[in-house]
Amino acid sequence: MSLLQDQPLSLPPQYYHYTIGEMIPAITTTQTLLPHPISLDPDERPGVWVSSHPSWEPTVNRAILIKGKRPLVRFMTKEETGRACHGLYRICLSPSVPLVTWDNYKLMSQIHVKMIRALETQFLAAGAQLAQWATSLSPIPHTAWDHIEQWTPDGWTP
Repeated sequence: MSLLQDQPLSLPPQYYHYTIGEMIPAITTTQTLLPHPISLDPDERPGVWVSSHPSWEPTVNRAILIKGKRPLVRFMTKEETGRACHGLYRICLSPSVPLVTWDNYKLMSQIHVKMIRALETQFLAAGAQLAQWATSLSPIPHTAWDHIEQWTPDGWTP
């Protein structure tokens, strides 16, 4: 048996920083994706959140508070978020950006375990795939971006 047989390539996934149009002016002005916390835990180590989801990261969708006897929080759809937040964007990252998986981030982040469970429950309810999440613990400069895309009726366009 030859060691040079055709083998399926295991390419690293493409990672994207999904965002809304309201954030694009600040991102393009600073030319940097800056770390932000994912929770309200004051001890949290912030990160730049990215996803390998090929079409949209559902946790970027905005939430709506539905008032009533028993208030309810509902995540907007992708389309609703786009209309309400001046469009949908994603920044395609270079494969050279050093990233930490969600499982590793949980160990490093210093977020309390109860907060992690609550976040995961909320984000799974929104449709997240936690295995698609990663974070950079450092800012990501524009030199590590491949390009920025905007969602249109025809799909993602540069």
